[in-house]
Amino acid sequence: MLLYLVISGHLDVSRGRSTIDIDAHSLHCLGCHAGSHSDGGSVSIGSSGVLRHASGAAPHPIGRSYRDASKRGGFQPENQLAQKKILLSDGRISCISCHEAYKKEHGKLVVSNERSALCLACHAK
Repeated sequence: MLLYLVISGHLDVSRGRSTIDIDAHSLHCLGCHAGSHSDGGSVSIGSSGVLRHASGAAPHPIGRSYRDASKRGGFQPENQLAQKKILLSDGRISCISCHEAYKKEHGKLVVSNERSALCLACHAK
């Protein structure tokens, strides 16, 4: 689904300054968490598809193919991700790749990031 996103992070399906292909799961998350109106941890997304957390957590691209990124090297094999609870939405990096969703207390990390464990679940050392 091709969406238009305004740089501020607010969704606008009619006109926008940039186009980013974002998966349905991330779109659902952004529906509540994009922009400053969110009480549960706001995020913004730039024109390059990099999501930024207001909390200062590491910025990360979403909507990109994990397989395409891993062809350039520096990533764990895709078949190992599920063992670490890392989910890809239609093969793409998504909010649900790092955060638990669809639970009463959603938003927690799928794996602790102590000693960068979550980051290293995808990124090779």
